[in-house]
Amino acid sequence: MNNKIWMVGNSQLHLSVITEFCSEDDFSRLYQDWKSLRISEGKFFKDGNEINYLFCNMGLLGQISFDGENVSHTQNMSIFLNKIDRDASHIVIMLRGNEFAFESLVETPVPWDFSYNNSPAIKGRQLLKIKDVSAHLAKATNATLATCLLYKINFPKAKIWYVTPPPPLESENHILSNPEGFKDLFEKFGVRPFSVRKKIYQVMYDSLSSSLDNFGIKTLRAPLKSFTDTGGLREDFASGCLHGNHLYGRAIFELMEKEDFYAPL
Repeated sequence: MNNKIWMVGNSQLHLSVITEFCSEDDFSRLYQDWKSLRISEGKFFKDGNEINYLFCNMGLLGQISFDGENVSHTQNMSIFLNKIDRDASHIVIMLRGNEFAFESLVETPVPWDFSYNNSPAIKGRQLLKIKDVSAHLAKATNATLATCLLYKINFPKAKIWYVTPPPPLESENHILSNPEGFKDLFEKFGVRPFSVRKKIYQVMYDSLSSSLDNFGIKTLRAPLKSFTDTGGLREDFASGCLHGNHLYGRAIFELMEKEDFYAPL
């Protein structure tokens, strides 16, 4: 049986994978649909495989949550979900992801920190317990967990992978030069130190990956080639201050191939 491969996503998909593998016309069409809150779909070919994609502005899909038993979501999410072939064999999820930016980029009025993976807290910052940080970040990623579970429930025979957003940029200068929607907040509060952002990223996606694994959903972590020696996102792999670019999109597919993504179910 031939694979029926789908990628679903928002800006993370658009600025990395679509930029790398689709035409400029496709990129522009998706941007216009994003601004107009319309769903876009299309396809491209990679190494002989047809890759279908579904794209939209996350604002169109509304709120989604998982309470430990049930997934609650909007009618628009159902419409988006049902545009995929019912016999899809592979589904790659690049939806959401901005929760990391919202939780980490901007410095807090009372600067805080925590210890994780042998990385100590910065002296002088309010020290938080790792269990409290983990609980807070689990709430922040609940919508992503719910989204992935919704695909698992509706496509139980498909191989489902979740792609994490890129790691934090190390360079504060790069962030301030490419602030996207955070310019006013950066001017008021500043950028959180890289070491804190890095730990937030690790806790957030270590925990989410573990939760997804419990439901049979594989997590594709950021490609190692996109990391600096100190664990940040390389500037040449970045688009703005929180997305990956075309090189990042290419690296995602290299990693998918290495992880035997195309293998039959």
